Amino acid sequence: MLRVKAEKLFKKNGLFLYNEEVFTGIAFTQLSGGEVRGDVIVNGVAERGYKNHYWSNIISSNICIDETVLESSGEPVFYNGVPLCGTTFEFDKDVCVAEKYYNEGILLHEANWTMCGVMLLLVIEEDDLTQEYEWQQDGGLELFEIYSKNNFRYRIGFDAVGKVYAIQAEGNYFEKANSLQGRVSFDLWKGWEWFEMQSISTRLAIMGDAADDKLLSCLKQASGYQHVSSIVLDDSSISMEGILSFLELKNLESIDVRDVRPEVRGVMAEFKRNSKRCRVVFNREEIVV
Repeated sequence: MLRVKAEKLFKKNGLFLYNEEVFTGIAFTQLSGGEVRGDVIVNGVAERGYKNHYWSNIISSNICIDETVLESSGEPVFYNGVPLCGTTFEFDKDVCVAEKYYNEGILLHEANWTMCGVMLLLVIEEDDLTQEYEWQQDGGLELFEIYSKNNFRYRIGFDAVGKVYAIQAEGNYFEKANSLQGRVSFDLWKGWEWFEMQSISTRLAIMGDAADDKLLSCLKQASGYQHVSSIVLDDSSISMEGILSFLELKNLESIDVRDVRPEVRGVMAEFKRNSKRCRVVFNREEIVV
């Protein structure tokens, strides 16, 4: 959705136009004192005032200002002599490319867009939950991360064509996932079957103590898994049998395992004996048999 200054629109036959076309998007009006008002316009007609729906239900202030009127460049940021509780808008020429929400002058939430209105970044930070999303320039998801300090971390990385190349699962995320629905902005947790519905990159990294045999069994059902050529396991809970099951990957060229369990070294030696052409690394040491 386009996000432009209202002064760049003009009205014709009762409709708002932008670049000679009927406008759908958000129009920002700069008011006195640096304040900013946004209006949602659909098919040339103003429908309602704009609020950032990703965090509007968890903020304590509706102050909206142009970032250029901030009185300090580092945190805490000030506005009218006091630490800002409110949202700032950043403009690149006539286009709004970023919004940031500050509480007591400290940045909590942030969203960035391209000049064409494609979202690139969304960060939402609450006391017990932090979310971060990154997108490709074409709108494809690149990174999803959600974590709660001392409780869990869940991160999925996607390559340029939307294939999963990295999974990090730590703590009790899978136990908490259902209870988080409704709080997360882009919920990638649709049950374990979500993994089965993904496409897997030829290079795959699996990390964290919550990454176990159950996760691996789901990944084995995903499109592209049989074509994986590189595996990295970093402090996972995948069993010895699970590690050896990677031998079924006919295109596997390398497997790199970092693990504190002492029995894993013997498993990696066995792996090498059964796959001579595969480069096998355990705790940064190449296994040779």
